[in-house]
Amino acid sequence: MSCPLDGVLASDRILLRPPTADRFDLIRRMVAHLVSVGAIPSSAADGALSAVLAREEELATGLESGLAVPHGFCAGVVEPVAALAILETAVDFDALDGEPSCCVLLLVEPDTPEGRRRHLDFLGDVAEKWSQVQVRKVVMEADTADGVLRALGVLG
Repeated sequence: MSCPLDGVLASDRILLRPPTADRFDLIRRMVAHLVSVGAIPSSAADGALSAVLAREEELATGLESGLAVPHGFCAGVVEPVAALAILETAVDFDALDGEPSCCVLLLVEPDTPEGRRRHLDFLGDVAEKWSQVQVRKVVMEADTADGVLRALGVLG
């Protein structure tokens, strides 16, 4: 089963240029934001945060071209949940290309076999979109959440 971006991202899950000290601080802020907008139940907040932080400590999630995709699996969520942060100052996510990340897409999936399978589809969709230079440019220049979503093809 596929998990495209338009199934998990909405304008209330986009953070434009949030303050952050480092990747762990940003992850905490992003999970707290998802809880504040009701995307993650408050009862699952600690589990979701622990899952994403544990994964990040085990193996950093920086990809290439300024993208990082911190993620984790949590029994307290029933559907995939994502938040996207566009950063003013790039943050080190130990990316494959050695460059800091300026776009961070956090994903929390249900801790189920289906969630783990779907996760790979999600990462493929994200990587395909981000590999397009024009998409990256428009996303990074967007000044509204809807502008980010349009650039990613989530809004028409």
